[in-house]
Amino acid sequence: NKISGDGQSAPTGTQVPNPLVVQAVLGSTPQPGVGIVWSVTSGDATVSNVSNGSVTDASGQSRATIQFGPTPGPVQVRAARADNPSITQTFLLTSTLTRTLAIVSGDNQTTAPNTALPSPLVVHAQNNGNDIAGVTINWNASGGATLSSASSVTNGLGQASVTVTSIGSGPNPVTVTATRADDPTATVQFKENVIPPVLTKTGGNSQTGAVGTAAANPLQVKLVDGGGSPVAGQTITWNVTSGSASLSSPTSVTNASGFATITFTYGTSPGPITIHASAYSGSQSVDFSETAVTAQSVQKTAGDNQTGAPGSTLPILLTIHLVPPPAATGSMAGQLINFSVASGSGTLSVTSATTDASGNASTQLKLGLTPGTVTVLAQVPNGPSATFTETVSGSLVATSMTIVSGDKQVLTPGTASQPMVVELTAAGSPLAGMTINWASSNGSVSPATSVTDATGRASATVTISSPGPVTVTAIFNAFAQYTGSSVTFSHNSSLGSLPAATNGASVAVALDNACANLQTIPSRTPEQQDLLNQCLALTASSGVAPAAVTNAIEQLVPKVAQTQSETAKTAVTAQFNNLKGRIAALRSGTFGSSFNGLSLNGSNGAFPLGLAADSVLGLAADQPQKSDKKEVGADFSRWGVFASGNI
Repeated sequence: NKISGDGQSAPTGTQVPNPLVVQAVLGSTPQPGVGIVWSVTSGDATVSNVSNGSVTDASGQSRATIQFGPTPGPVQVRAARADNPSITQTFLLTSTLTRTLAIVSGDNQTTAPNTALPSPLVVHAQNNGNDIAGVTINWNASGGATLSSASSVTNGLGQASVTVTSIGSGPNPVTVTATRADDPTATVQFKENVIPPVLTKTGGNSQTGAVGTAAANPLQVKLVDGGGSPVAGQTITWNVTSGSASLSSPTSVTNASGFATITFTYGTSPGPITIHASAYSGSQSVDFSETAVTAQSVQKTAGDNQTGAPGSTLPILLTIHLVPPPAATGSMAGQLINFSVASGSGTLSVTSATTDASGNASTQLKLGLTPGTVTVLAQVPNGPSATFTETVSGSLVATSMTIVSGDKQVLTPGTASQPMVVELTAAGSPLAGMTINWASSNGSVSPATSVTDATGRASATVTISSPGPVTVTAIFNAFAQYTGSSVTFSHNSSLGSLPAATNGASVAVALDNACANLQTIPSRTPEQQDLLNQCLALTASSGVAPAAVTNAIEQLVPKVAQTQSETAKTAVTAQFNNLKGRIAALRSGTFGSSFNGLSLNGSNGAFPLGLAADSVLGLAADQPQKSDKKEVGADFSRWGVFASGNI
């Protein structure tokens, strides 16, 4: 039987850790003294020792020690009974070989571009932890480095080396790889460094210039390698990281001396500017700090305080000069100046100009027709300004507009009015050729504008779109030396607006409503048409003779007080006659006279006189009348009841 030791592995040239153990048995009983023959049937190994003289011990066991040879691989060992060789057990073992490669020295060195590393690169090869000589090491370098040899062989100490004769131009690190030729998986890498290049600012930093102008000096950088030698042909990337500026190009290339330049223009906004320059994908960079400013002030150098006739062009150009800030390194040329008429009347030959090489800009003013002061503003965008003051000679003339005809018309929707005529004068004289603008509160005016004739008159008609009062305004806007004026026409005057008494005002409002509603009826009865005609006649007359129209409306109000008085007198007379008849009947002893239907009214309600009679006579409402006749009022010496009121 196989007891233990199967399936073990160990490095080549070493002893298997545990012995191989078998047991001889007869049935189930161990057999001591049985000879066991051990042998290696395959692989590089030997049986170095067998226990108990190659026979089983008292427990029937035999143990064998195995020594691996130098060749790795599977090893097969067989144990057979000497008394019966056909009875065997086979053990499978593995002889392993571990090949390693390690860095001894030379890693992480630094040197200048295109120079040799100061020390060689050394590796150490071992097999199963033992130095191994004669192993070929293959060497490979990246990043433009060159080596003294592509391969080398380990010595008796298991070491091999190579020399880096040139690190290359850089600037990135260089990788050198060493690999065992007998086992490509056994490899190491050396990382060697190139002294980094240096990018420096050599010109154009800390400039101050006017917004919108080109910088006085270009921006310049110099690129040198780790050894201090100029780097030619390297791309420099430029970009504005803050502030307002524009670059002539996003990139430039270093020349043979390592210099690269670019120009820039200050933006439209004043303030600090940062321009970033970088090389080798940003591993080397510098920042330039610039400043954009506006002019310190705007000086008027010519053209101020001129006087001219209305409509004339001033002979002297309005000229300004930009004064640069003390720190500005460039000129104030090319600066935008906006000219505008701030007050008064006039036109400018140029409203936007750029300063010349001396920082000057100008425009020319043509005076308007309105006498008075004209101010012109010269403004630097987001900066200082200056104001020119000029004068249009002469004085303003007041105008007057009056209504000639066409006021207070009665208009029907959809029908044009009679012409409305106005007259425009100045200092008592007609103004010809002036434009009159017309506007209506209801409907449309034709024409919307008209021009005064030689007599200063102009006219227009209005067509209203709905019934009701309408106002039309004629307006003359101030022009040249003439001031503005206006008048208002009032049509379809409201009867309700007349100063009538309360009842008269109610009638006037009712007439206004009737007039408006009747006009909307497409087909009117003769009675409706007559009412509309009377209503329109009253409305038309209200603007001419308001007092007479008011009196006419008052005549339409019924005599309410007189009517009420006469009605009350009639009611009182009828009531007294009724009472007189009933009292006479009582005094005559007439039986059956009734007070039913008469009541006394008080603050707490009405009291029927019929109930009073029953109470006085002692009669219950539910008692039948007695057959004997008793004189009415026999219980009283004298009494009477009087009632009065209006119905």
